[in-house]
Amino acid sequence: MTKGRNRSGNQENIRHANRVKMQEERSAGRGKRNQQQVVEDRWAKKSGKTRQEVQPQKFQEERTAKVIPLVAKNDNQKLALKAFTEKQCIVLSGSSGAGKTTLAVWWACAQFLKGNIDNIVFTRGEKGLGATPPVPGNDTEKMLTLCLPMLLKAKEFVGTGILRNNLCMQDTDFLFGEVKGFTVFPMAKMGGMSFTSRTIVICDEAQASEVPQIKALATRPEGGCQVIICGDTTQSPVKGRENGLSYLERKMLEFPYDDSVVIKFTPDDCCREGWTQHISAVFEEDGVW
Repeated sequence: MTKGRNRSGNQENIRHANRVKMQEERSAGRGKRNQQQVVEDRWAKKSGKTRQEVQPQKFQEERTAKVIPLVAKNDNQKLALKAFTEKQCIVLSGSSGAGKTTLAVWWACAQFLKGNIDNIVFTRGEKGLGATPPVPGNDTEKMLTLCLPMLLKAKEFVGTGILRNNLCMQDTDFLFGEVKGFTVFPMAKMGGMSFTSRTIVICDEAQASEVPQIKALATRPEGGCQVIICGDTTQSPVKGRENGLSYLERKMLEFPYDDSVVIKFTPDDCCREGWTQHISAVFEEDGVW
């Protein structure tokens, strides 16, 4: 009986000591309130790294896990995805609904999430299909509506939170930020800019640009910066003269370069269905819209 009582007493003493220890840890700022730190410290110990090294790696792994898989729907989309991994300048030109913009934005967002790039610059041809009322605000606010299709796709691929936290809305964000994140930039003000490595520039609706604008865009990237230009020369609002996209395609075919490519999409590549696919093919038979 005495041994039994002693054993019970010892167990009670151990439980009491554990409760006291837990209380002391909580008072010192540890315990459940800092459970994440404990997990990270254990993870660091297993991997042989410090906690300062673990946090960025863990953060990057979480970001990479957000990449949404994308499967090419036609041969030209396969060519585009392959070109993204090999070329510095890629022009995706041709029929509407072929997925050109989706491919470009998906690729840039995937590289951003994987940590391969720091910056995505969105721009587009600014000439509208009709009368466009003036838009108040800074350059970003003026361009938001024009770049909205790309930004909506970016939101789909990276998530609302990442897009909101990384979208530069002020010129000062672009000027002073170490990492630009997502930037909307007007083609008309490309002159004099330089886009360096770890940057992807996407230009949508390039057929709405003028020749001087596309020249400025094509000459801004430095080594390591990738440029993806999307558009359809049959839908150009530029009348009576050559639009920027047509000019660039012609020059790229006249003067080929190993690190650039033009991929031409056809009505057969249209990913839309029903009426939209039908009427797009009808309009293409008319030639220039």
